[in-house]
Amino acid sequence: MDRKVEAKVRTVLVVDSSASDRELTTAALAKSERRLKMIAVEDGQQALDFLTCRGAWKDRLSISPAFVLLGSVYILTSGPKAQASEAKAR
Repeated sequence: MDRKVEAKVRTVLVVDSSASDRELTTAALAKSERRLKMIAVEDGQQALDFLTCRGAWKDRLSISPAFVLLGSVYILTSGPKAQASEAKAR
C-alpha cells in the first residue's frame, strides 16, 4: 500500500536588525529540504508582536513558530535591566 506523507510546514521567526543578515539567513534556510515558512522581523518589539499576535500581526493565526533565530548581537533596549545598564554606562 502506497501512503503519501504530507510534510508539515514549520514556521521560523528570524529576528535581526541587519537587513542583509535577515536575507542571508532566510536564503540559507530556503535551501533546506524541509518545508519552512520564514518570517523576518528587524527588532525585539516586532518579534514580540508576532509571537503575541499584536500590532501588524494581530490578524495572524496564533501558531507558535518551530524556531526563533536571533541575530548574533542582540541588545535589550527597554525594561529595568536595560535602564540600569544604561545608567551604569553613563
